[in-house]
Formats: sequence, structure tokens, C-alpha cells
Amino acid sequence: MIRQETLFELIRHKASSSNRWLTGFEFVMIGANLLAAGRIIWSTIQDGGPGYKIAISVVYLLFFAYAVLRRRLRRKEEVRFPQTIVGELDKAVWQIDYLISESRSLTLGYTVPLMLIFFVLMFFEPRIFWAWLLMLVVIPASLVEMRWENNKVHLPRKQELLALRQDLTNE
Repeated sequence: MIRQETLFELIRHKASSSNRWLTGFEFVMIGANLLAAGRIIWSTIQDGGPGYKIAISVVYLLFFAYAVLRRRLRRKEEVRFPQTIVGELDKAVWQIDYLISESRSLTLGYTVPLMLIFFVLMFFEPRIFWAWLLMLVVIPASLVEMRWENNKVHLPRKQELLALRQDLTNE
């Protein structure tokens, strides 16, 4: 029989692992969008480049603001889990579900608008065509990677946590 404290520590470890994945995902989204916007604004100011580049940076800034807002909302929702073994399990499962949901919505809510913007901008700046072609290769590859990560990493962890929760609630 596993001692209660040992089991609680094991579950807290699994929950903190889920939290690390989720926090890492959020900070990559926040940092990448802020960095992209800043880089575009800086190069436009330095080169005296065309104004349409500012439109791209505004989109990245909007994505940045959205990522910050989603992080704050998620952190508020997490407070509702009790500090019990089952509460920690529920929190870890919720975090995994949230991470899977965000990675799936990222496809439509992030990559499609960027592709459309780059497609329109190709008419103003022919050099963007190569970036757009690169996006046509990278985006499907990232979709495959996202599905693989969800199916091979997150869903098995979720199933393991749900099985553990089932065992605990049946005792």
C-alpha cells in the first residue's frame, strides 16, 4: 500500500509537470510574438521601410496581448481546484486539456491569419513570396508535430492521471 504522503507528492509532481508544459507554451507564445513585433518595428524604423510592415507588427502585438490575456484568465480559473489529492489530479487533467485545446486552436487562430496577411502582402513586396512558401512547408509540419505531441505525450499523461483518479475514487 502506498502511503498517502508519497502518493500526494507523486501527484503534485505530475501536476507541476503539466504546469511546466503549459507555462512554457504560454511564454513561448508571449515571447515569440513580442519579439517578432519588436523586430519588425525596429527594422522598419531603421530602414525607413514601407508602412505595411507596421500592419504585420500590429498583428503580432495583438497575438501577444491575446496570449497574455489567455494566461491571466487561465490562472484565475485554476484557483477553483482544492488542495487535495483528487483536486491536484483534476487540476493536472484540466491543464492538459487546456494545453491540447490551445495547441489545436493555435492552428486556426494564429497560423491562418498570418498566412493570409503574408499572402496579401506578397502583392506589395514580392520578396515575401519566399517567406509565404516557407510558411506553406512549416505550417503543415507543425500541425503534424502538434498532433504527434498531443497523441504521444499529453493524451497518455491525461489517461494515466484519469486512471489514477478512478482508482482513488473507487477506494
